[in-house]
Amino acid sequence: MNAKRFFKAPALDPSPEATARRAARLEEAARLPRPAPLGPEEKAQIEAEQFALLREDMESERTEWRSRPYYVQLSAHNICNLDCIMCWDGIHPTPARMTEEQIQLVGDELLPTASVIIPHSGSEPSLPGFIDIVPESARRYRTQIQFITNGTYLDRTNYERIRDTVAMIQVSLDAHIRETFDIIRVGADYDQVFANLRQLVTWCREDGIELAVSFVFLKANAYELPEFVRFMGKEIGVDSVIVQQLYDNNERGKELDAYGNIPDEDIEQLRLESIRIAKEVGVDLSMGLGGFEWHRNNGRETRENRCHADSTRFLLYHHRSFCQQAAQYLKVDVNGDVYPCCHGGDPPDLKMGNLFESSLEEVWNGPEYQKLRSEFQTGELRKTCRECVFFRQNSGSRLYEVWLDFKHDDKHEPSDTLQGFHVQPKNLTFEPRTIRGTLTVRDEKGSVTKTFAETFELEPHTARPFHIEVDLASSGPEPLLEVVIEDVETGQELARRAIRHQFRASASV
Repeated sequence: MNAKRFFKAPALDPSPEATARRAARLEEAARLPRPAPLGPEEKAQIEAEQFALLREDMESERTEWRSRPYYVQLSAHNICNLDCIMCWDGIHPTPARMTEEQIQLVGDELLPTASVIIPHSGSEPSLPGFIDIVPESARRYRTQIQFITNGTYLDRTNYERIRDTVAMIQVSLDAHIRETFDIIRVGADYDQVFANLRQLVTWCREDGIELAVSFVFLKANAYELPEFVRFMGKEIGVDSVIVQQLYDNNERGKELDAYGNIPDEDIEQLRLESIRIAKEVGVDLSMGLGGFEWHRNNGRETRENRCHADSTRFLLYHHRSFCQQAAQYLKVDVNGDVYPCCHGGDPPDLKMGNLFESSLEEVWNGPEYQKLRSEFQTGELRKTCRECVFFRQNSGSRLYEVWLDFKHDDKHEPSDTLQGFHVQPKNLTFEPRTIRGTLTVRDEKGSVTKTFAETFELEPHTARPFHIEVDLASSGPEPLLEVVIEDVETGQELARRAIRHQFRASASV
């Protein structure tokens, strides 16, 4: 197969100097007492302090930072039981795993100040013998596990090993149709995975844990996306569906990707139809196609998910030219190598250091990390970052979201032409803004038939819904409704949404 090793076979630096540094690090860790376990109030205070320090670091544009990584991706091993076509694709690296001493060393340095740990990197965290390695450190330091799994081994026994440490379990599926599933997720047992998933729905609801499924948008499955959303929300009953654009992990991106192989207008129609169906069946939808957008529909109460942090929103909406992973994410590969993002490891120009040989402070504020920060501050990015799909998506994120929902109020019953719409702009920034919302109705020929505008103040992190009654008598059977949000002072367009209305009971974009 024409696949590269996404994660190279792990190797420790064999030089006498590096070997001596590794031995000294483990000896020191064995000699010194471990950091004390943290209580919930202590952890909350640390998180607040870390957010304040991150804001100072970003706003001062210094390259030596006082804040520490919010997310930790720890690859305690590099083994996966599947050969998914967009990942390993039949070529695996030499199997390797950290020792318990190495895991404790890394965990004791990173987790007291980290809020979220992702215990895998191109590997399956629920494999027998591995699933109970990381949770001990996560419990000790009140660090929440984001558990991403292929679902093949996540039975009741393994669920019990992590249930107290997670707020979200994400099962990678990519398809609900057996034939497509078998093409993409090579080596997985469709019946076993879906049996485990149905059990997880029950267990997670009992414990208030968010259950998500993910769908990598490929040529092989793209046209199945809307019905995947329907099936997962209605038939399975998950909390959320996460749609991800393909990151080229094995040099088959041009062959596998939906983009470049499917017409852009089809992709846009699939996106809109998926959003409509998510609203219809009441499932949350996170879309990462081109840009990022979030649609909250189910309303179920779950544990606090620290992945949705103030620090993430602050970076996405105030420092979009600085990669939010490079700012708060740290990945540790199975041989101790450190990278600033989930993509790190190939190509090797993102290696920041090694935690088996150097302390967190030496790596986090070492020359490689300081150079990377300087590049984002000046905009002179290395090729890997310039071409990164994830960074392009984040750098294009909107400061505002707009929802357009069909809903008549108590005073007006809908008729064949009189329709009611709730328009709800959301301010995701930390600043108030005076905005103008304009609703334009176009008939099927594109001609404007109605216009409605309203100006109002929008406070930070709030939504402001308002109701509009629109007579669509002259707009045709499927009028196009467009909402544009603008800054009143500058005239800058802040957000835009559109919907092709078909006089249904509910619709949303």
